[in-house]
Amino acid sequence: MPKAAAALAASPKQLAELHSWLRSPSLPSGLAQRARIITLAADGVANSEIAELLGCSRQTVITWRQRFTRSGIAGLTDRPRPGRPPTIDVHKELEIVAVTSPARRRPRARPIGRPGRWAASWA
Repeated sequence: MPKAAAALAASPKQLAELHSWLRSPSLPSGLAQRARIITLAADGVANSEIAELLGCSRQTVITWRQRFTRSGIAGLTDRPRPGRPPTIDVHKELEIVAVTSPARRRPRARPIGRPGRWAASWA
């Protein structure tokens, strides 16, 4: 059986910032999961238990613990990804979005029949 990891060393200031991330309604889910991993690890919860609680792999927990140890809170953000840069500028993208806005689309088909039952035909 592998030895349990020690509690993660995080300063009160770092933990306060991570807790503020978790209270934010607009935080991307990936950052929220990383903040939960680090706060649980700072409380001394085992890696396998954190993985089970958050529905991720043990290796994911280990990876984010290591990145936090190396780089602090800045290590929890996404790194730039490789690949071709975008070829459409922001202004062109806004034009495309304006043309394909939901207000200009046809309404979707709706079921006909009694509520709560599948209808045999569609309008």
